[in-house]
Amino acid sequence: TERQLLRYVHIAGKAKRSTGQVLLQLLEMRLDRSYSRLEIDPYDRSYILYNIGLIHTSNGEHTKALEYYFRALERNPFLPQAFNNMAVICHYVRLSPL
Repeated sequence: TERQLLRYVHIAGKAKRSTGQVLLQLLEMRLDRSYSRLEIDPYDRSYILYNIGLIHTSNGEHTKALEYYFRALERNPFLPQAFNNMAVICHYVRLSPL
């Protein structure tokens, strides 16, 4: 919920490390806990993983972003945004394609 997100933003803001990094870590832990308790539709999960990949991309963590885009595509192979972002990262860091 929005209230929970605001609580995480508040906690992350108090941390000594980067607020964005701490927030991402908190949200990843929450996602893992939620996923282990519930069976989430793979289609919905793919978009969650894709969005986490976007956050890592914007933080310059390209390897971690690629990992999440791959995980998103495992659940939803028809996610063109993930393919596009992977290609952009490969071009940007000059990685060889799959």
